[in-house]
Amino acid sequence: MWNHWVARASTPQEPFRDFESARWAWLKMCDLFPNLLSAVLMPNHLHLILPKDSEKSDLSKLTGLLGSISSRQHISALWQTVPPPALIPDKHHLRRQLRYVALNPCRKKLCSDPLEWYWSTYREIMECTVESSVKPIRLSKALNESEIGFKVRFHDYVSSDPSVSVTGTQLPRPTIPKILAEQSIGEILAASAAALRVKTSEIKKKGPLRPLFVHLASLYGWHRPLFLSQICGVIPRSIYFILSHDPPTGIAAAELCLGDQRLRAKDSLCKI
Repeated sequence: MWNHWVARASTPQEPFRDFESARWAWLKMCDLFPNLLSAVLMPNHLHLILPKDSEKSDLSKLTGLLGSISSRQHISALWQTVPPPALIPDKHHLRRQLRYVALNPCRKKLCSDPLEWYWSTYREIMECTVESSVKPIRLSKALNESEIGFKVRFHDYVSSDPSVSVTGTQLPRPTIPKILAEQSIGEILAASAAALRVKTSEIKKKGPLRPLFVHLASLYGWHRPLFLSQICGVIPRSIYFILSHDPPTGIAAAELCLGDQRLRAKDSLCKI
């Protein structure tokens, strides 16, 4: 059995409206709840689906998380009292609740496809992020379904909701590496940032975005180290150094983001 937790901010507060605040809370939440099955951050509330057997511990962790968010944003009385979780008794109800959580941003008209929403485990389920807090195999096992073809079936089930499209939407597909550049360098940077859930401006800082971007750009026809170094704000030697190493593990997720515009929203659209 599973529990569906909801935590709401006091009106009119929206603690997850700002990108950096949402990202901080997202990483903290995923670290605190490694066994989560589904989650989404909305502007003024969050949803979590967690195992029933860890209820007391989960309440303590959730209360601590909300307190940390309040302290970080310097807002007292930020949260309403956390209500008891709603019990999800079986796999049939679980499937519906997983869909409900994924569709929350669409039903609130904050995006047109669940794949667009950065702060949702739906992107993990579709393997569009470097972070892997929730894998498709965990979901398929919880629902007692075959892992083979699970992503296709689940995306069809979720995206065929009237809030998205009654006929459903396509599953993300990776683009194919090219010798000559066909995608713009801006699209490649946006795809790299989307796979990491960071802003494109992070390219000027030392961190995971830079190597992911450089390798992705090289795979898709952008081979001039001088040009790439200017974008990254480093010397050309740094680009050669990055390319002398194997591509980072996030390449597959970045290729999905490059192949599907829904996954690489502009920074302004990521500010939920």
